[in-house]
Amino acid sequence: MLYQYSTMAALMGGAFSGTTTVKKLLEHGDFGIGTFEGVDGEMIILNGEVYKTDSNGFSTLQPKEATSPFSNVTKFSTNFKKVTTTSFENLNNDISEYLNPNYFYAIKITGVFDKIDTRSPKKHEKPYPTLLEILETQSIFNYKNSKGTIVGFFSPEYTQGVGVGGFHLHYISDDRTQGGHIFNFDIKDATIEVSKPLNFTLELPQSEEYKDVNINLKTLHKEVHEAESSR
Repeated sequence: MLYQYSTMAALMGGAFSGTTTVKKLLEHGDFGIGTFEGVDGEMIILNGEVYKTDSNGFSTLQPKEATSPFSNVTKFSTNFKKVTTTSFENLNNDISEYLNPNYFYAIKITGVFDKIDTRSPKKHEKPYPTLLEILETQSIFNYKNSKGTIVGFFSPEYTQGVGVGGFHLHYISDDRTQGGHIFNFDIKDATIEVSKPLNFTLELPQSEEYKDVNINLKTLHKEVHEAESSR
């Protein structure tokens, strides 16, 4: 089961307040991604530990009281595994023998990355700007020969706006000094692990902020794509 808290549409609309806790997220699994209150860095959940990669690129364990406005969590179990040379651009083709575009999957990739490019935003306070405005001031990291783990999900394109259609991947290095939201990588000897197709459950915040969020349906899909590919 893939559990999601809130929606990308709400995040695009500025619903950045933390309305669930790390403790509650871990009730739904040991593997996941998201962000923290005020879009404070990038969340990586790996082996039941919750890390934040901040705007300096450093990753730290987060307390159970830390809060999130948006997250995806599952209990990771490998159903498909292969070792191969791959990249962000070619990942879909490299696992197309298993990936069905109509289902949700959890994706884990480990190894030494020849290069991996990530980003992470600074924390913002109310009144919040838009997500695209926040990403204009994000930090960009270009790592080479980095050993670590990609944590993320594949979602059907028809879910764009509810979540992120296609791949949504975060990274954390083994030494916890590198990480962030991924927009490019290359790796020669990648161990790729993929879950079985996951059922999907969505929990919506009950906050006034979420109730009042203004979602522009005409531009939503384009803006989500811009936010996820922003560098």
